[in-house]
Amino acid sequence: MVITLCYDAVSRNVEGMGISPFIMFSLSALAVLPSSILLVLLQDRIGRKGMASGSLLVGGLFTAAAGIAIAYQQHNHNAILLACLTIAARFGVAISYESGSQYATELIPTCVRGQGVAAVHVAGFAASFLAPYILWLGTFFKAAPSIILGVLFFAGSFVCLLLPETLNRSLPTTIEEGEVFGKGERMFDFPCLHSKHDDEESDSELEKYKRKHSLIDAKQMQMESCSNGKRKQSLIDADHEEQALKDAKH
Repeated sequence: MVITLCYDAVSRNVEGMGISPFIMFSLSALAVLPSSILLVLLQDRIGRKGMASGSLLVGGLFTAAAGIAIAYQQHNHNAILLACLTIAARFGVAISYESGSQYATELIPTCVRGQGVAAVHVAGFAASFLAPYILWLGTFFKAAPSIILGVLFFAGSFVCLLLPETLNRSLPTTIEEGEVFGKGERMFDFPCLHSKHDDEESDSELEKYKRKHSLIDAKQMQMESCSNGKRKQSLIDADHEEQALKDAKH
């Protein structure tokens, strides 16, 4: 919700910069392609959590800086500075939006992934309805939209740190596995800061859970097969006894 709201608001926040809003929108849109290229290059090295949280932090810093520049300086004399800050903010939020889409897909367990991803998108688009109202607050205080968006960026960056990393991990397939996924992981556990052996150790909780339940399922299947075998044998014995009684009567 936070990422979608910030993405929509930053994309719309192109007025009052001392430049034509049409030119400003076109310039900020140029940041989308480089953000996608950078995401492809770094996401499998830094990790999903690091990319989402870091890009939100970068977007928040540049958005807050733009708000401070608008509040304390004449924007007509700092149009280039405001344009650069706005483009940098658009660059950060574009990375977070794209990485967040994949991150959410990997976090949600397989059995409810379709419903979960749909709910995430619906909630995000519902939150984006607030974007015009946040920008409208600029009629009372010009820096208000940038300050509010900066706070939302920082809040989203912090919340991302509370989520488990999904890079090089066994992803959850059931609700029960989703509840234990990432258990014991620290806020600043990033794949780029430790070795692959550490990744395997951090993945042990989910693997232990899977092994435990696979053993339980195997035992249940074995017990069911044994009970079915005994039931089948008892039916065969009953048929033999019935046949023996018939033969004795004859």
